[in-house]
Amino acid sequence: MSDNSDNESYASSVQPQEPVECILGKYKNKTFDSVRSYWEYVAATDGLNMIEFFAKFQYHGYIRVVNYLRTKKSELKGKFPTTEELYKLYDSEILTNNTYLSKPVLEADPFIIMASDLDDAGMSDGDMPTMTSEDVKKLESKGEGREQVLEKLLQATIISDNKKNEGKLKKRVEKPEGKGFKSERDTDYFEGYGDLSIHVEMLSDFVRTDTYRRGIMAAGIKDKIVVDVGAGTGILSMFAVQAGAKHVYSIEPSAVASDMQEIINDNGYADKITIIRKMSEDLTLEDFDGNKPDFIVSEWMGYFLYFEGMLPSVIKCRQMFGDTAKMLPSNGTLRLSLLTDEKYYDEGVTRWGDKTKNPWGLKFAPLARYGNSTVGIEVFEEKELTGNVDIHTLDYNTAKPDDVDFESKFTFDLSHLQHMPTPMKIYGVVGHFSTDFGPNITLDTAPGATPTHWKQAVFMFKEPLTHDCKKNPELFTRLDCKRLENGRDLEVILQFPDKNNFTERFMLD
Repeated sequence: MSDNSDNESYASSVQPQEPVECILGKYKNKTFDSVRSYWEYVAATDGLNMIEFFAKFQYHGYIRVVNYLRTKKSELKGKFPTTEELYKLYDSEILTNNTYLSKPVLEADPFIIMASDLDDAGMSDGDMPTMTSEDVKKLESKGEGREQVLEKLLQATIISDNKKNEGKLKKRVEKPEGKGFKSERDTDYFEGYGDLSIHVEMLSDFVRTDTYRRGIMAAGIKDKIVVDVGAGTGILSMFAVQAGAKHVYSIEPSAVASDMQEIINDNGYADKITIIRKMSEDLTLEDFDGNKPDFIVSEWMGYFLYFEGMLPSVIKCRQMFGDTAKMLPSNGTLRLSLLTDEKYYDEGVTRWGDKTKNPWGLKFAPLARYGNSTVGIEVFEEKELTGNVDIHTLDYNTAKPDDVDFESKFTFDLSHLQHMPTPMKIYGVVGHFSTDFGPNITLDTAPGATPTHWKQAVFMFKEPLTHDCKKNPELFTRLDCKRLENGRDLEVILQFPDKNNFTERFMLD
C-alpha cells in the first residue's frame, strides 16, 4: 500500500462516479450515475437484487457474479436471472468454477472498482470510500495502474470485513465458501483475483510439502497451539492437526481463504482449525481466543530466500506474542555459487547480441540487455557451477524483521582449480538456500538436490568476469541485499573488490 499522502485522493464523502452502462447491454442508450443506482434499477426491472446478494456474499461472491454475467452475456441474451435463480446458479455453477474469480473478463471493471457503495454497513474511519473516475486518473498520474487502484479498494475492506464476520467461520461448516472474504493482501495475491494456480504449483512440489509435513510431525506440537501464517490452502494447518495440535489458527488475508475453508470442512478439520482473515501484523491475542501460540509455522520463502518479503511479517508475529513461540522452519542459510558454464550466458545474451548466433541473422540488442538485467529462475546442474559459499544465516527464533537486509563479505575458495592452465570465465552467480526443521529434516534448494519450485536464482553479468585460479585461489566478494520500499522486492548489489571493484546491480521484482 502507498503512504498516507496517496490516500488524499479519496474524498471523505462519496463523489459522483463515472456513468456505467448495462453489463448485458439490455438497457441501450441508458447510463447510470453509480453502480448502486444501476443495481437498484435491475432489481426493480428484472427482479435481480444484487445489493442483497452483495450483503450476503460480499466481494468474493460479487466478483464471481460480475465475471459470470460478462462471460455469459451472449447466452443470457439480455435476460438477468432472478435473485432466486442467481442463488441456485451460484451454488451449482458460479462457485464451483473458480475462473469466475481468477480470470477477470474486463480489465479494471468499473462494476468492481466502484462497487463499495453497495456496502450498506457503511465505511468506518480509514476505510476506502467510493472512488470516482477522477480519483482513478489522479492515482494513475502518480504511477499507479488500475489494478493497483482496485487492490486499494479491496484491501481497504479487510478490517471492516473482519469485524462484520468475527466468529462466523466456525459456524460455516455447511457453507464452505466462506462468504465473508473479499480482499487480497498484496499485488501478488491480487493479480489473479485469488488465482489458485500458485497453490497448485506449491502443493505439487513434493519436496517442499513433504519436508514441511515431516518437520511438523517431528516438532512435538501435540496438545499445543499452532499459528499458520500465510496458510494458503491450509495444508500445513491440517498437518498440524494430524500431528495432534490442540488448535490451529490459520492466518490468510487473501481470497484463497474461502477455498481453504471449503478444504478444511471437506477434510473434517473445521473444529480444530480457525481461519483468521487478517494480515499477521494486525493480529491480537483475542484472535486466538486468548491462547498464546506455542508454534508458528509458515512457508514464507521466496526466490533467493528473501524475495516477497514475508519473513519480517512472520517474525513480527513471533514478537507480538512474547518471542516464546517456536518457529517452523527454525533457521536457514542463503548460499552462492559461481556460474562457470557458458551455455546459459550464450542462450540468454550472446545469441541475441550477435547476429551469427541466432537463426535470423539479425541483432536483437534489447533482448540481450533483458537477458543480463533480469534475475532468472532456473534449475542448474552442479557441473555448471563452481564453489558453494554461505553468505547469510538466520535463526528465525531470534531474528529481527530487518535482518533480511544484510551486507555480506565472503570468499570463494577456488584452490581445487589451481591446475587450470588458462583463466576461468565467470558468467554470473547463482543463489540457493536451505531451511531446517530440526535434526535431519532440511529443505534444500541447491543444485544437485531434488528440484523444487524455487529452483535457483541466477544473477548474470553483463560481461564475463575473468579469474586466474592458478595465481589466486581465492575470490573475494561482497553482496548487499536490501528490500525496496514495497517490502517485497529486493535490490542485490554484487562486488568483487580485487577485480577493479567489478560491480553489478540486480533487482528481484
